[in-house]
Amino acid sequence: MFNTLQDVADAMRTALEHERMAAFAQGDALVIAAQPETRERLGFRTLDALFEAIGAETGQSRRTLYNYRKVSQTFAPNARDAPVSWSVYLVAAGTDDPLAWLARAADESLSAAALRDVYKLETGRAAEQHQVERVLSTETARVMWLAGRRALMLDDQQAEAALEPGEYVQVTVWREVHNGAREDVA
Repeated sequence: MFNTLQDVADAMRTALEHERMAAFAQGDALVIAAQPETRERLGFRTLDALFEAIGAETGQSRRTLYNYRKVSQTFAPNARDAPVSWSVYLVAAGTDDPLAWLARAADESLSAAALRDVYKLETGRAAEQHQVERVLSTETARVMWLAGRRALMLDDQQAEAALEPGEYVQVTVWREVHNGAREDVA
């Protein structure tokens, strides 16, 4: 039972802190699971395959899982005490100086959207340029080695080195749009 507005606000702050710490705990687990030796022990060759399987088990999208991992990798446990939402940590993690931008967001009580806007303005990045860079940074270019053999996922350098005369490649670029669904990028 709440007796004052302050009681309600305190309960809300406590719940928000628990939610933020839960996101970090998930990210920390994903950082460990994504390590090559752990991933291999679990039976997964690629990070995508691991995150797809975890997402199927937890009902979370691969993008959410990648974000949890990214934020946990960016901010050490002793740097996770800023009084901001986890979304602000996510935006700060994508900047050129995450700790400085996180501190600024905390000092100025910036929301994730406000931090993103201030960062774009102050770094001279136009909204269109930021959108293109964001999409390109999240795109995954997959080169499929097609030569009557089993299709192998290769990066560009591997494909160039592995192709024999007469073989060809098919390049498909896509982005994840929702819960693992892919959208071709032309």
